Amino acid sequence: MSGAVHKQIYGLVVEIMREIMRELSSASDVKAAARAIRCVVDQALPDAKQSWNTSTVWTIAHFPPELLAQIFSWLDIAGRARVTEVCRDWRAVALGDPSLWTQIKLRNDEDMHCFDSLLRRAGTLFLALDLDYQDPDAVAPIIADNISRISSLTLRGICPTGLFHGPSATQLREFEYRNEVISIPRSSWAPNLQHLSLSGFRVPLLGNDRPFRHLTHFYGSLLNSDARRTPGLYAPSLVILEFIKCRSRPFDWRKDLPQFHAPNLRELVVAFRVGEKPSYVLQLVKGLRVLLRDTLGLPTGSISRLTLRNFLAQDGDIAVLSQIAQEVIMTDDPDDSIHSTSP
Repeated sequence: MSGAVHKQIYGLVVEIMREIMRELSSASDVKAAARAIRCVVDQALPDAKQSWNTSTVWTIAHFPPELLAQIFSWLDIAGRARVTEVCRDWRAVALGDPSLWTQIKLRNDEDMHCFDSLLRRAGTLFLALDLDYQDPDAVAPIIADNISRISSLTLRGICPTGLFHGPSATQLREFEYRNEVISIPRSSWAPNLQHLSLSGFRVPLLGNDRPFRHLTHFYGSLLNSDARRTPGLYAPSLVILEFIKCRSRPFDWRKDLPQFHAPNLRELVVAFRVGEKPSYVLQLVKGLRVLLRDTLGLPTGSISRLTLRNFLAQDGDIAVLSQIAQEVIMTDDPDDSIHSTSP
């Protein structure tokens, strides 16, 4: 409140009290009158707030339900829960749109108790689950009971025992695992999988498996002792292969990359350890033609984009970079190029 407004209000209150006190005959009457004035102010305050809200927040108060639902969709799951407590209209919008509750992120074991209520709000729609937990036994029944309606699953704790040997995840399109090393799941577990992201994986020596026919993007790091001992992975729709190099020794395509049979592969991404030696990068690119021909079965020129991540060149690496540029995948398209990114 500015000084001028304060002075104006103060003058009005003083004038009112003077008028009242003209009719009073004792000090106790004056105190009673002062209490009555305070009571009137307390009663008027809610009305003043309501008037301010009506005039100031009129626009958002008249947003159509569809627009409010779109705004709520930008909030995380906790924010969406909070908007249900703002007012009756917002609660009706938030609880009336099941799509707002399909992306469920739980960040500790204690959050698991609220999963059932979130599940009810999602109705019968497909779910996107992002679970961070300490006890895999706590999430196992959650996944098992809803596996037929999970379209995206991210696990940040130890993989529940028997997950890949239970019912098939027929609706699963994206699976991400961000914990310990895991054996790559069989394609029969998720026959419609499109995106597979594993922080570290092993290719089990199980012989032939049905192919990942719909897989378009694979991200991970092989931790088998020798990829030549693996049966290979058939992914006819694979377009992007993103690979993490996590070992300190120079990269060896024959040992470090599983045999992906991917005739439609168009983009190859290799993420090095931060601070990787340029000489190792050069060795990788030199072996790229061998990789395309022998490991992936692709002709030279079929890959249109090569990205090297976490490779940061210093002043003394210019000569090495020049050599790398000469080893770029040769194509007929002058726009095709090699790309390097810094961490």
